[in-house]
Amino acid sequence: MNFENPENKIAKENKKNEKIKGIWLKRKKELEENLKNKECELTKEEIAELKDFLVKYKRFLNDPDNGERFTWGLEFDVLQSSFDIKKFTETDMTRLFEIDDKRSSGLELSIDELRFYYAVDRPHFGGDVSYDDEMIKPDLAKVFGVKKEQIAVKREEINENIAAYFNPNDDDSWPVLDKNVAEYATAYFLHSDLSSVSAEKKAQIEYWRGAIEDDSENFCYKNLKCGGLSLIMNKCDSVQSDKLTFLAQNLMLPKAKKVILPNFRGAANINLSVAKELVATNLEWFNELAANKLPNADLPNLRVAARSVFLGGAKKVNLKNLRFVGGHLDLSSAEEVDLSSLESVAWTIRISKNLDKNKSNLPSWFWSSKQVVIS
Repeated sequence: MNFENPENKIAKENKKNEKIKGIWLKRKKELEENLKNKECELTKEEIAELKDFLVKYKRFLNDPDNGERFTWGLEFDVLQSSFDIKKFTETDMTRLFEIDDKRSSGLELSIDELRFYYAVDRPHFGGDVSYDDEMIKPDLAKVFGVKKEQIAVKREEINENIAAYFNPNDDDSWPVLDKNVAEYATAYFLHSDLSSVSAEKKAQIEYWRGAIEDDSENFCYKNLKCGGLSLIMNKCDSVQSDKLTFLAQNLMLPKAKKVILPNFRGAANINLSVAKELVATNLEWFNELAANKLPNADLPNLRVAARSVFLGGAKKVNLKNLRFVGGHLDLSSAEEVDLSSLESVAWTIRISKNLDKNKSNLPSWFWSSKQVVIS
């Protein structure tokens, strides 16, 4: 009996996966090209086309024969880019290239341009520029209003006089920052456990490009504006901030009963598993939200959920601008719901048998959909 060489089998499987991946990437690019020049809302035809694409794409992602190892982020990219292509894919990338060209021409960059160039006020997405080591110190000194001697680009440079630390090589390799380092600078670009850092120093931190993990019981990051990748507070029971705007990856607050983030716009995954109170009226997007203990959910600006929305305990739910859900939508306790803009849910919509239809605002197709499950 002849057995196929395992390496050949793997090579064939990888080739197959790459071919399939290429097909989806090509279709994704076509959709983006069709939408990128639009200044107005999508037409019904465009929404129907996008809906059909997303449903098929979701099935592709969940096919065990294909796997998710190379496509875990593409589904979110497709959903987000269909709305935000003017904000990031087109406008932001164009601006990034223009700033880079300006720098290459020897022209001086403004503070606003430098803040964007170094991703001070936004998460660091792929495709950012390669930074000139000689310009990092003077550039960030200008951004933070300090002397260039107060900018560190090496760990050994960090001391009590340092205002900010930036090392793109550290950012790429995700090292763990020494716990004592954060006692100094207020702007970092690293992944770090900050549990042992003093509350006073945490309160001074404004920008963090990597991920923050903290086992403290109190939330002290009152001035944190852009959390970079993730904010993980494992033991904190209350999180309140009017400065935090968004995260590229995770907002993990597994013990927080009260979460007040009025200006927070989005994160890939949001864990609010025990939250009883949530203020996030500017939340626009996420991959997945787990908040089954909320008695009510008021998310009027939410537009895109790339995977699932779990609000199984909420009695009153306001998702009036939600259009697409790439996974499940669990509203199994809801008695009053506003889903008036909903166009597509890839899997199931779990709804309560106690739903008051007179007080709820649902799309015309809702009750005829086979995806609706009454519980």
